[in-house]
Amino acid sequence: MVQTNTLVKAQKITSFKRSLAVVIGINEYQNKIPKLHTARRDAEVLAEILAKEHQYDEVILITDETECKPTLKNLLTLLEERLPKEIQPTKDDRLLFYFAGHGIARDSHKGPAGSLVPQDADLENNKTLLPMQKLHECLSALSCRHLLVILDCCFAGTFRWSSARLATVIPTVIRKEHYDRFIKSPAWQAITSAAHNQEALDILRDNRGGDKHSPFALALFKALRGEGDVIPAAKNGKSAGDGVITATELYLYLRDNVETASNESQTPGIWTLSKHDRGEYIFLVPGADPKLKPAPKLTEKIILIEDYSLLKKSIHNYFLAEKNW
Repeated sequence: MVQTNTLVKAQKITSFKRSLAVVIGINEYQNKIPKLHTARRDAEVLAEILAKEHQYDEVILITDETECKPTLKNLLTLLEERLPKEIQPTKDDRLLFYFAGHGIARDSHKGPAGSLVPQDADLENNKTLLPMQKLHECLSALSCRHLLVILDCCFAGTFRWSSARLATVIPTVIRKEHYDRFIKSPAWQAITSAAHNQEALDILRDNRGGDKHSPFALALFKALRGEGDVIPAAKNGKSAGDGVITATELYLYLRDNVETASNESQTPGIWTLSKHDRGEYIFLVPGADPKLKPAPKLTEKIILIEDYSLLKKSIHNYFLAEKNW
């Protein structure tokens, strides 16, 4: 997608009363923790994209240069006090939570137990870290209908140990009925920049693209500006996309681009959280009108089956009927 200096906005998703975002980026750490080069700028650009291009109603930006610093105390206050008691997301709201900074893996009897590293953390003291499990518990206590967690840090994939189920597959063509279901049903999803045993690159080792953004963040920005609209796939000279970017589409784009940029040393992942149902976190492509067709009517030649479980049930019933016949 060609970028210009003209601000192109996405249509506002009116199905939600509020679109909210918490965006955190940490470059400068204390207690001899190595500094990062891109996390703060990644957060600043994402906050701008969400507020201006995707018309989010409220974007909370926290970096090592904002008045509210990303210390453990401030992050816990945000998660335990400000979000649930002041902002109070409801079933009519959606929330995006983004963290760029250091992540650390710890072993446990249940598998890898990761933590986010606040600005004032001491790596010799686990109590100064923010466990992924704690993050999951605080966010799960919120009442929003849709939640998307995006983590760009080392060992971000350990967040999957804090969630209940793997992500589900979406159709190869998104119909109007699919979109309505995605919006109305709870969507609680997490996208991670790296697997549970991988380090996330701060910059590309050969400096392709400069050193302003991490490869994951750079792909994320491109995706939100339209390149992440990959379903339906390009066919017969027609470009891919329908004006709608689901969280699963976003993941597919990020996975392919980040693996390529990192020479397959970094693999993004997607997971559903405990409150997830049949929804999908949705972005609309800036400057585009969604092009969603209704599902075809059922005929003798067209049978619309939306998920694999229904397909298996249909096949089972067919052979059962044949046997009884």
